[in-house]
Amino acid sequence: MRSIFPGHFRPTIEEFQILWETCIFAVDANVVLNLYRYSTSARDSLMSVLKSFEGRLFLPHHAALEFLRNRLSVTSKQAQEYDAAIKMFAELQKKLSTKKHPSLDGSDLDSFNKLFADLTPKLKNYKELLLSRLVNDEVLDFVQVLFEGKTGDTLTAEVTDKIFTEGEQRYKDEIPPGYMDGSKDKSGDLQKNFGDLIVWNQIIKKSKESLKPIIFITDDEKEDWWLIHSGKTIGPRPELVQEFFLESDQKFWMYTVDGFLKEVSRRNKDQGGLDDVIREATEVRKEESAEESQFQIIESFPTFGQAITRDELKKIYIKFNHPVDRETAPYIINYYFMQNMIHQWDTSGWIQYEENDKKLSWHMHENLLNQTNLHLPNEFNYHSFEIHVGRGPSSCWIKDINGNVLEQVIIPVFIKEN
Repeated sequence: MRSIFPGHFRPTIEEFQILWETCIFAVDANVVLNLYRYSTSARDSLMSVLKSFEGRLFLPHHAALEFLRNRLSVTSKQAQEYDAAIKMFAELQKKLSTKKHPSLDGSDLDSFNKLFADLTPKLKNYKELLLSRLVNDEVLDFVQVLFEGKTGDTLTAEVTDKIFTEGEQRYKDEIPPGYMDGSKDKSGDLQKNFGDLIVWNQIIKKSKESLKPIIFITDDEKEDWWLIHSGKTIGPRPELVQEFFLESDQKFWMYTVDGFLKEVSRRNKDQGGLDDVIREATEVRKEESAEESQFQIIESFPTFGQAITRDELKKIYIKFNHPVDRETAPYIINYYFMQNMIHQWDTSGWIQYEENDKKLSWHMHENLLNQTNLHLPNEFNYHSFEIHVGRGPSSCWIKDINGNVLEQVIIPVFIKEN
């Protein structure tokens, strides 16, 4: 029975031993991208472990491409985290300095001010060090050297087209992997929608060519890769193990980065030497997973506090990371401030749903743009407006199609002359 349905049985101790002794370790893009998110010590530790398997590593061609495409944005985003921390400390310092707190005496406030004074330049220095990687990137250098000649070739156009065609049906039938990314991008770039499926095919191809089993290391926690039951991750999806065996006649298994490090530590009788990096890898994975699952605005035009021309009012849009529940879309309102009057957006235009309902573009009526709306003052001289994503009471907050709620967001914008 095990030989017929291998996906439904966890490998035995002996099978795991053979797997670890003979496999190729395939590494996902998020594994190397997360090197930018670790502390220096944790990053160095993981680099050292990866290097110990140098002759058995494989970075699928598409995963390598995703790493190269995303490394700069990941670096910039991490730098923004330092700015947010500095701002948070500054706001707290201001509140503590201007308000009386019965349980906080002068010496406590002095201690906090000293801590803030010491910490701020350190945070700024860490930020500059991180931004320096935009030019001098030791992570990029490490990945380039470690995976030189270990990425495989790009798939042919014929094979890629076949993946896209079959992928449409696979995603409709929720056949793993990647179907949860099926609506990731509607701009026409099918490689973004079917990225996981491309990586999957490249892993299978590598196994066929090498006649070796594969251990895939990824921090993608979605259920289109993992079998999850009652909130507990059991292992790879049985369908993946089954398909891999049928295609390559080889075994397949998966680990997250922290799971991989735990197994390395156990096999090497490491005596806790990797505990710190395992703890940090777990935290980074959970943070990234929580951020991905949280319903949020990922892009907008205009942005917070941006000054735009009247002509640019034709370009207003908001992008979310999840498809919007259309029934809650009317809770997105614009308030125009004109000579002490307020004019609501939803009476002067219409919403266009794009990118599988992840992007909402606003089309303002031409009569409003041309200053001919009879309901407005003759002088169409508003100076600002606000985009309200959701309204005051929680019952009027916008939701995604899974019912996740986005608390009210207000984006103030200023108008300048064309």
